[in-house]
Amino acid sequence: MFRKHLPVLQRRVRFTSGAFQKGKITQNVSQAIVPVHQPLLQPHPSFCIVRHASTNSVVPPIIAKAIEASSPQSSDALQSSNIQSLIETIGPIPEAPNLPGPKVLELLSNGEPSLSSLGLGGYYPTGILQQLLELVHVSADLPWGWTIVSVAAAIRILCFKLVVRQRQESAKMVSVMPQLTFLQQKVLEARQQNDMFQAAKYARELSSFQENMPSLFSSLKYGVAQGAILISFTQALRQMCNLPVESLQTGGFSFMMDLTLRDPTYILPLINGLLFYLHLAFGKEMHALFPGKSPWLIQLGMGGVSAGLFLLSINFQGAIVLYWISSQVVTVVQHRILSMPKVKKYYKLEVSGSPTVAAMLKKEADKKKSGVQNLGFYARFKEGRANNRIAEEVRRRTELDSAAFERAGREPIRKTYKYDITKQKNK
Repeated sequence: MFRKHLPVLQRRVRFTSGAFQKGKITQNVSQAIVPVHQPLLQPHPSFCIVRHASTNSVVPPIIAKAIEASSPQSSDALQSSNIQSLIETIGPIPEAPNLPGPKVLELLSNGEPSLSSLGLGGYYPTGILQQLLELVHVSADLPWGWTIVSVAAAIRILCFKLVVRQRQESAKMVSVMPQLTFLQQKVLEARQQNDMFQAAKYARELSSFQENMPSLFSSLKYGVAQGAILISFTQALRQMCNLPVESLQTGGFSFMMDLTLRDPTYILPLINGLLFYLHLAFGKEMHALFPGKSPWLIQLGMGGVSAGLFLLSINFQGAIVLYWISSQVVTVVQHRILSMPKVKKYYKLEVSGSPTVAAMLKKEADKKKSGVQNLGFYARFKEGRANNRIAEEVRRRTELDSAAFERAGREPIRKTYKYDITKQKNK
């Protein structure tokens, strides 16, 4: 029985505090294992105690009892009852833990594992969208490609009220942009002519007009709400593609079956870029927001943005680009519907401007027809720099005048003469 538990005692004595010397431990252990029936092996000469990261020299109580029980001074050191009590003091060796078994997946009615058993889903926005996609995929028995298209179109239709409110706020902003531009131009011209009275007058009008004009945040908050839905849906599909969900690898279309990979044919990114260009072209807000810009320059900017979106779509999985395309199609249709005269009148989307401001703008345009608007990009750049220099000079002179006025009020009155004292009178 002692030989049965001897290795346990050796291991527990071996990895203890280094307060005992190698020779003493070896002597105590070798004396404790006195042969009963046959001689046992002596400890190996390489047996030693290694002390790791310990500054406490106090011997643990369990090890102290083991050393005391194995000492030769104890007359009954080899009795089985003492050995049994020593083992009970040290405690039993714990059993090896059981290895985890294979994970059991919950299967749906179509034989596919549920997204919750794969670690997806939940009550966050991305998880709710994933559960909605799974519900439509299972209940309607649609492949994943048409599931993404149908859910994206349904969510975009439900956001129609947000689109209408955003268009209403944009129409209000577009209505006041000409008058705002007119007042800003008048302030700039007055400063260029060094007419401080007119500059202050138009500056007061501009300040009063900006206080009463619609807030830019009222138009942005509806766009932020739609952007949050877009980001959540994109992140939900990204998680499904990165896992990946096995049925997504065979739920695409003929030219791209695996929706978890990028489109090797570039068909989906190209369609996405073209739809975004149509969305910008059909909407007249771009031309209304930049009334003084050349139409070809606005078209060039829209083409550049669409090309950038095409290059961006190349680096995303097919499922994400397919969602973007579905959302773009519904958006273009909604904008075409909202562009109808009767619909614009019903939802109050018509851009209404002041007749007085329109007349003033027409008068200013006729006045500047002589070549100012026909300047090129470099000439306009030079004109802008000259205007900035003039405005800086006016500001500097204003500061000098105010400083001279304050200095004249603090200092004593200077003595003045009726004639120039630097010149002598002819006698």
